[in-house]
Amino acid sequence: MIITHHAELYLSDGDLVIHSNNGDGPAAVAFRVHKGLLAYNSPIFRDMLALPCRPDVQDGYDGAPLVRLSDEARELESALGALYNPSSLAVRRWDPGAPNQLSSAMRIAKKYEIDSIRARVVAALEDSWPRTFADWLRFRGELAALDGTHHYGAGLATRFDDCVPEPASAIRLARDHDIPGILPFAFYTLATIGADHDWDAERAKAADVQKPEVRTARWSLLPPDGWQRVLRGRERLMHAVADIVRSYTDSADLMQSYSSLDCEDEDVCIDAAADIASNWEEHTLNMATVIAHARCPDPLALLEKLYNCPVAAQKVCGTCHQKLKKRIRDEQKYIWDCLPDVFALK
Repeated sequence: MIITHHAELYLSDGDLVIHSNNGDGPAAVAFRVHKGLLAYNSPIFRDMLALPCRPDVQDGYDGAPLVRLSDEARELESALGALYNPSSLAVRRWDPGAPNQLSSAMRIAKKYEIDSIRARVVAALEDSWPRTFADWLRFRGELAALDGTHHYGAGLATRFDDCVPEPASAIRLARDHDIPGILPFAFYTLATIGADHDWDAERAKAADVQKPEVRTARWSLLPPDGWQRVLRGRERLMHAVADIVRSYTDSADLMQSYSSLDCEDEDVCIDAAADIASNWEEHTLNMATVIAHARCPDPLALLEKLYNCPVAAQKVCGTCHQKLKKRIRDEQKYIWDCLPDVFALK
């Protein structure tokens, strides 16, 4: 067998040599590391090194004990590198490539119970995906600010979805390594992206036909049961959109949401319900919106448009306007709380 020494992780003062599985490659890779570091971070390695008679612990190599592992060199490189240099696991927040970048280290961390690596990977992933409704409100605000400052066109180095987390790879990492907290909103995000908007296929197109403003996903990375969850969830979200359109274009329903004994001008606010409902039916909740959301429903974003719409503020008193906004927030919170059930994650 041909053996090559890793360029950075074959340490001259190391007291243990690890050989990777060469797989289909021409050579195995040797890592020379420190027993104490492995034993401190991994109970599996600690037990392995305490029992040198095990068949996978050989006599030695280059003057040090030798352990042959079945893991690929790139995975060992990622995990061992993280033990010596934890900053190697640092990723930019919202980096769409982070799940793929971290998956090798996470697989080794899971296999050898290296909790320190797992904790850093989980923290990095959870930092990009809101897990509570309050987290989502902050996420939505940051996303809106980013969208407002991102300009599409020739000569730009990035697409919009190069700046935001990518859901399919995040779902795959979370499902493979039991990180359930990010799954509801990751599945929700994926359900709002068209299945024909594939990450790699879109980037393979000629520059003049690409659509840099369109969200894409690495659909091929979705776990086996992922498609069923996305389709099931998308159907439930379509019903939520239909309910929003129906209730917020119905003046009687709308009036009930803000009618209050504290109203500053009850007659004006009651009369305004018809104007607000008509305006929303013509603009925010028109047929074009319904058609767009029938394919990729996003009820949280639709309600956010109503929340920020200036029409209601211009038509009703301040007290009634705040009650209407509270209704919208409450409906968003209800949808958020239902996401685990929507995507059958419970």
